[in-house]
Amino acid sequence: PFRTDPNLHPGSVIGGQVTSPYVAGEVARMLIAEPKMTAAQIGGIIRRTARPLAGAAGFGWKNDAGFGEIDPAACMAEVAQLRTRRELNP
Repeated sequence: PFRTDPNLHPGSVIGGQVTSPYVAGEVARMLIAEPKMTAAQIGGIIRRTARPLAGAAGFGWKNDAGFGEIDPAACMAEVAQLRTRRELNP
C-alpha cells in the first residue's frame, strides 16, 4: 500500500505504486526521442538528473525516497545530448 505524508497537500500520497507509472511515462518519452537507448543509459540519466526531495540532505540513494524526484526537462535535455554528434578531431 501507500502512505500519506502530512507535510504534503491533503490527499497526496507517496510510494512505489504511485511513482512507478510516472517513471514509466518518463522512460517512454526518453525512448520515443531516442529508441536505441539502453536500460543502463536511461537509469543513469534518471539518477544524474534527479532532484533531492524537499528536506532531504544531499544527493544519493535513500531507502524511503530512491534518488529523489525525476526532473523530466533535465532527462530530455540529456537525451538530446545523446543525439548531438561531436567531432573528436577538429
